[in-house]
Amino acid sequence: MRRLRALPRAVPALPAPSSLLFPPLPPGPPTTRVVVLTGFLGAGKTTTLARLLDAAAAAGAKVRAVVNDVGASNIDAATLRGMGVPGAAGAPDFVLALTAGCVCCTLQHELTAAIADAAADPEVDWVFVECTGLASPGPVAAAVAVAGEGAALAAVVAVVDASTLAAGLAGELDGDGRDDGSDGAPDPGAVADLLADQVEGADVVLLNKADVATPDDMAAAAALVAALNPGADILACARGAVPPAALASPPGG
Repeated sequence: MRRLRALPRAVPALPAPSSLLFPPLPPGPPTTRVVVLTGFLGAGKTTTLARLLDAAAAAGAKVRAVVNDVGASNIDAATLRGMGVPGAAGAPDFVLALTAGCVCCTLQHELTAAIADAAADPEVDWVFVECTGLASPGPVAAAVAVAGEGAALAAVVAVVDASTLAAGLAGELDGDGRDDGSDGAPDPGAVADLLADQVEGADVVLLNKADVATPDDMAAAAALVAALNPGADILACARGAVPPAALASPPGG
């Protein structure tokens, strides 16, 4: 189990907020860019996705969302539709729900097909994939490459709860993200491994819930992310409010 108990001395400086929206598509054949949102249960992925879809609508981008839930009913997809995100109510296929499995394993074929279908649609510029909180991001990102030449991975974005990340990586949280020792919850050691995997597999890590995390929480979370993934961009945010351009830059750009 990869638990991090000691914090590095150097705490990275978090970049200042930007007002940029989605950057223009790079020159070349039309490409549907895919953003993968990963993160543990309760980190704020659905709220972050709603913010991104709002920004996409404001920028005139044509998007599709793929929302995964391991349960038989997709609560996050229903929540997203209920948020009044532009386009969701008027386009039944705007939000695609993949349920009763995980896109990193049992539903990977369905995810690949969904991305390929979006890439073949000239009315779709972006696909946002919200993984279940128990998913590993590596196989999800790999599904983009399998989907074909019309799709390109723009970024893997890990949304973390900055107020609990240190405790989670130290193996002090249950599978529901709490430290109350609830009966029947997944092993805290497995939670620590999953959190580390999600951070290590990201291009961008969002330290979410900065409005409730203490300064010590934020510093600890930033230091732990930098130790696990030195190459990742680290952004602090509250309620998923981040500059979309920071998350969805062109591949290699």
